[in-house]
Amino acid sequence: LRDVATMAGVPEDDAADALAELERAGLVTGTPRLRFVHPILRAAIEDDMPAVERSRAHEQAARLLADRDADPVAVAAHLLVSDPGQGEWAVQALRLAARRAEALGDPAAAVRYLERAVVERPPEDELGDVLFELGLAAAHAGHPDAGDHLERAAAAADGATRLHALHWTGVLHLVAGRAARAADVLE
Repeated sequence: LRDVATMAGVPEDDAADALAELERAGLVTGTPRLRFVHPILRAAIEDDMPAVERSRAHEQAARLLADRDADPVAVAAHLLVSDPGQGEWAVQALRLAARRAEALGDPAAAVRYLERAVVERPPEDELGDVLFELGLAAAHAGHPDAGDHLERAAAAADGATRLHALHWTGVLHLVAGRAARAADVLE
């Protein structure tokens, strides 16, 4: 309720009254979380919103959730449907969500989050780390472009991240049966 009131820019009591009316009308339900009763109704309302307004609402929801340390995957879900350009906080939120997705055994989701983190243009000193994380997640997900991400990570990073990226690029070449290329990379 607090989140709905914040998003709507109204006092919590007014939001509670409005939500009670919507629930009585059978449009929303509050259990276990507030949501529209039918997906068609949700789609109709979202389609009626201008794209810019919808994107800003998702950005606001992502920030609201991040500020209260909500599940990083919930934050990332909103960031994925908002326009890029959210800045450093979004990069960090997406990286956190990717780690959570990997821990839950969903490397494909981690790839989506990290691809978006790259689009958010992380600071130059973090780009190599983000690309390295993307390359590993892509490798775990079985994406054929995992090696490309790792090579970009090696080019963008220095120090340990560069060495790790080169190591895993070599491993991917070796697993793919390209022993000569693996040797070249590792050398």
